[in-house]
Amino acid sequence: MLELQQTHILTDFIHNHEEHTRRIKETGVPEVLTIDGRAEFVLQDADSYEALLETLRATEDLAAVRDGLEQAEKGLGRDAREVLTEIKYKHGL
Repeated sequence: MLELQQTHILTDFIHNHEEHTRRIKETGVPEVLTIDGRAEFVLQDADSYEALLETLRATEDLAAVRDGLEQAEKGLGRDAREVLTEIKYKHGL
């Protein structure tokens, strides 16, 4: 969750970007940049962003596995041999 104390006006960031980037690198805490009082941008370091993407991918993968298990429990799956035979035939293998 974004920390409200790390909300700054975009023009302050423009004038003091070195201070902002130093703070973000040291703390790893992203900053919310506002325009006319509305949150418009989130600024974070690359390592934190990559970690966020990895967490998102893992969460999506887990959701896909859960969906597959639910489908299998409902009898919606297909026999693996049947699927492999179909793929071989379709691609001339």
